[in-house]
Amino acid sequence: MQYLDSKKKLFLSSSFNGLTQKLWVYFSSRLQQDRVMIGVDPTKINEWSPDIIICPYLKQYIPKKIWEAYPCFVVHPGPPGDGGPSSLNWAILEGKNSWGTSIIQAAEGWDTGPLWATKNFNMPQASAAHIYRNHVSDSIMSILPQALDRYFSGESSLPQPAIVYRPQITLENLAFDWEEKTETILRKINAGDSQPGTVGIIEGQPFQLYGASKGEVPGQPGKILEKRMGQVCIGTGDGSIWIRRLAQDCGVKIRAADLLAQ
Repeated sequence: MQYLDSKKKLFLSSSFNGLTQKLWVYFSSRLQQDRVMIGVDPTKINEWSPDIIICPYLKQYIPKKIWEAYPCFVVHPGPPGDGGPSSLNWAILEGKNSWGTSIIQAAEGWDTGPLWATKNFNMPQASAAHIYRNHVSDSIMSILPQALDRYFSGESSLPQPAIVYRPQITLENLAFDWEEKTETILRKINAGDSQPGTVGIIEGQPFQLYGASKGEVPGQPGKILEKRMGQVCIGTGDGSIWIRRLAQDCGVKIRAADLLAQ
């Protein structure tokens, strides 16, 4: 990537989240003249006048005057043909066994630009937050150099299938009843962890649920069967689920047993 040494790089993100930090720490040690900008500010972008814009985590649309003036490489936590802000959440909810990541150049419309790199991975049974921090971020670390190499060496972009755009996932999409099967409930909780936070009713009160795992013994659906090291085990339609942390009204996540005791 020596051809990038003389170029000005801008890391553009909606927040300095884990993936943004990981990419910036790794690549800033190898690239010169780089900056981080939180939020899309066209005036400041033009003042810096970067040769490359890398977008690890972007909730805002990049204005046309920006992506037309500068190549913008957008990280997308989904495979080619997938589009939308909740790609990983939908994949978990639908029980996908394999998923992927893509580097897409910003263009007209969300996730519809030229495809420069992609990689698949096996989907574990885990929360969206865990998969994003590990499988997604590791994949992006390996394919971002490929995307930059392909673009700046003058190669053609990869074939991009028609985009299937999925809307942002909502609490209604993740709603469940404790009488449903364990695997179904696990998918819904994992798909909402950590955003938007799947809601479940425990002892008559609504809580956002985090850190779910399969229980060892069955029990009455919705009933607390056991408490262990701050976790609570709740019965389901065909088994049980351990819940590590709870929150109310999107507040601070607290050990489940501790919050229930308040």
